Amino acid sequence: MATFLHAGELKVEPDRTRLYEGEVLTLTVTGSMKLDINLSNLFNLDLSNLPSPDIEKVEPAFEILGKNQRYSIRTVNNDMVGEITWTYQLAPQRSGKLTIPSLSFKDSTSKPVNIQVVSGSPPDQKAAASRDSFIELSADKAEVYVQEQLTMTIRLFFSGNLVRGELSEPDHPDAIIEPLGKQREYSRYRDGVRYRVVERRYALFPQQPGELTLPPIEFEGQARDASGKLIFLRDSEQLYPVPVNDVPASYTGDTWLPASALTLEESGLPESLQVETGENLTRNITLRAAGLPAEALPPLPELAPEGLRSYPEAPERKTDITPAGLASSLSQTRALVPVQSGPLTLPEMRITWWDTTTDSEQVAIIPAKTLQVGGASAQTASQATPSSTDNDTGASGTSEPELRTVTHLAGNG
Repeated sequence: MATFLHAGELKVEPDRTRLYEGEVLTLTVTGSMKLDINLSNLFNLDLSNLPSPDIEKVEPAFEILGKNQRYSIRTVNNDMVGEITWTYQLAPQRSGKLTIPSLSFKDSTSKPVNIQVVSGSPPDQKAAASRDSFIELSADKAEVYVQEQLTMTIRLFFSGNLVRGELSEPDHPDAIIEPLGKQREYSRYRDGVRYRVVERRYALFPQQPGELTLPPIEFEGQARDASGKLIFLRDSEQLYPVPVNDVPASYTGDTWLPASALTLEESGLPESLQVETGENLTRNITLRAAGLPAEALPPLPELAPEGLRSYPEAPERKTDITPAGLASSLSQTRALVPVQSGPLTLPEMRITWWDTTTDSEQVAIIPAKTLQVGGASAQTASQATPSSTDNDTGASGTSEPELRTVTHLAGNG
């Protein structure tokens, strides 16, 4: 078996001595040693058990992201010399002057190396474009109200062929955060450099007034450059603190609804509003809001006068993703049956909300409507009389429609 006799020189070479926060330093360590090797043990040479330099000495100033090593054997003055090269990817843990201490391998040591880590990002776009990867963050508003939607966009730029990558997501204990669809992937040029871009969008809803400060968005990955060399990528970027304002003191609504748009819609009733006693009617009310999830929408009020039976179906809530963020709706269908003749007025329906575009209180309204109810024949009233076990929300002591018939027609409506 081949044996290692003694170590030679140990060289430590960083790819640069000045870098910005979030960048990754490539450190190359090269050592050599004389080998006791001949033809009889040449094929038994095992370099896999060769010890490594004490690279852990760079911690905690640097985080060791990855390691690669290679070997070569050459003849010097008739002696067999093994040269071992270790390549480490190091991520600075803070800004300022950092030192890679003297490393040891066998009986050889290296000289310390000073590294200057500059806080922040490169001062201009050209400098940023020269990096292998970088993150850009943006938001659609400088400040918001509590529970108002803030749309955040994360863009990761990288060059080369990405082999592995992990991009963190926004997170905060006092905010509801919803992803806005799947991530997009496309190419973009920056100062003549072509980058691949991964874009993700999120809707954030702060739940407490004060200031929303999100943790940095972080990326770690590996890519191969044009020559096939494996490079390590590591970046971090933080969104600016966002002031979160409390509910305005002037707001008069029962439920706080900060939205960029909100409407009430109605359908189903005959345009003439002329109906008959015992007739089966269907009324659909839909509340729509831009910039709110469906769970934030309040229940629609029950407004049915005496003389009008109301049979509500289960409400339907829906949230959609749009280019501007979340859009939601709450739909309520009710089967209505007039049980007495004459005018019956459906009261006005009002939903108070806060318009985040104009920064003002608004009210969505469905105006009051009066049904003109005509009398029904004795045969119709008899067929529409429900059993004594039926539940209803109208006045007692009057003829009632058969619930089976009402349910059937409501399902068709």
